Amino acid sequence: MTQFFKKFPVINYANNNGLNLLARVNMSKLALNNKQAYYSYVMPAGERPDNLSHNYYDNPDYVWLIGLTNQIIDPYYDYPLSDENLNTYISNTYGSIPQASQKILFFRTNWVSDNSVISVAAYGALGTGQQKYWAPQIGYAGKIQSYVRKQETWQVTTNLVQILNLTYDLVLLTQDNYTITDPFGNELIWPESNPSSTTFQVGELITQYSNVVATVVAVNSNFIVVEHIAGTSTTITTDEIDGVTSGASGTVLSIVTTAQNIPDNEMQYWEAVNAYDYEVELNANKKQINLLDNRYSGQATKQLKDLLAS
Repeated sequence: MTQFFKKFPVINYANNNGLNLLARVNMSKLALNNKQAYYSYVMPAGERPDNLSHNYYDNPDYVWLIGLTNQIIDPYYDYPLSDENLNTYISNTYGSIPQASQKILFFRTNWVSDNSVISVAAYGALGTGQQKYWAPQIGYAGKIQSYVRKQETWQVTTNLVQILNLTYDLVLLTQDNYTITDPFGNELIWPESNPSSTTFQVGELITQYSNVVATVVAVNSNFIVVEHIAGTSTTITTDEIDGVTSGASGTVLSIVTTAQNIPDNEMQYWEAVNAYDYEVELNANKKQINLLDNRYSGQATKQLKDLLAS
């Protein structure tokens, strides 16, 4: 990286000469957008950018070229992390590995893991809204011979939004002085020394029968709004629910659905993506980079220097 900074223009600031580190260049300006000038490379576990630069370009200072080629800005987190560092990052970001595994970030269509092939008759018998998940396979004489999952990724942030009418104690305990806060932010003094429960908190997970079923969106005096994060196999019923973080408990009196992005009969075509799986997948994708052909490294260096100096 030392050679990279030597290419920045020198400017005078407050009667002192210094490098203009705000200068920027991208690969399109280097006029090296020919796809034949690059090839795909998968970084193995434990490989550092400077090692890769040394092994391919015979120069560890070409880390800047690898970063520029792949639009990498953060040298720590834009490159793939080791398994140990990835788990540390996930724990620091989401609280713990178990919490990250429970936190649903979004839903997406699951065609990648579905290799099903159905007949034309089975396609015709699909329920309302289900045919859009399938693509025809054309056979002899241009006739449709079967259907496979459509290779398109669709995504929604949540599946189901519901309002749960509850009965529960409206207190939030702080251990020091038993100050409580109602759902509207008003602080009160609880007269008893041992309140029986706490309120649900916005953003926390709630469970029923030990299964995580929803995320709290808002809390009111007699109900909470939740984003449902489970499929049709686990639903909220009119029974007791518990807060994972707050330890609050409440009895559901009634349920009102306000929004549903994925109909029940289409849920089989979707998957919930939790935070842990998302970060692992994202890190795996970072291993796949492009390398500029070594034959063009000298040209890139010259053009970088000319552009930064202009």
